[in-house]
Amino acid sequence: MTSPTTCPAHGSHAPGHRPRAVAVGVVALSLALAGCGDSQADAIDDARSAIEALPHIGAGAKTDFTQELTGLDSEADLSAVVERATAVNDLVGQSLGWVDGTTTQGRPHLTLEQDGTVAGDERALLMMGSPTHWRPGQDTFDLCTSQDCAYWSAWEVQATVAGEYVFSLVGADQAVTRT
Repeated sequence: MTSPTTCPAHGSHAPGHRPRAVAVGVVALSLALAGCGDSQADAIDDARSAIEALPHIGAGAKTDFTQELTGLDSEADLSAVVERATAVNDLVGQSLGWVDGTTTQGRPHLTLEQDGTVAGDERALLMMGSPTHWRPGQDTFDLCTSQDCAYWSAWEVQATVAGEYVFSLVGADQAVTRT
């Protein structure tokens, strides 16, 4: 089984990419204002709309995040779900480096670019299957060696509280059979 890969975002941001703190702040502000509205249902609708507007996560992930909103009754709980969804969305355009418990200098790094391409150093690209392109999957980020690829590798991504992302290759725990 392949162990998950954890990558924190570096401090740099791609041109035109707003830092995660700004995006989360805007969402938190909109949720705070929604709390002044008519009901908790309005706050849930605003949170759902914020998640649906995220361009870099697939429909399945959006559904998972919006289903988590059902039954939540506090502004803090709603904000936490929106913040997690926003964090996953905002990994696009950030330089991600591997966490291995040692120094950050010389770590492999890669970036899922806004234009659907993948950039990074050779070590990082090899660890991820040498991808050149990415796309949002149903509830994954899919990577492949060309834009017209027939078979994309699916990677589940989870954002941690520490600002790290855990990438897990879907199906890595299943045996591969060749004929």
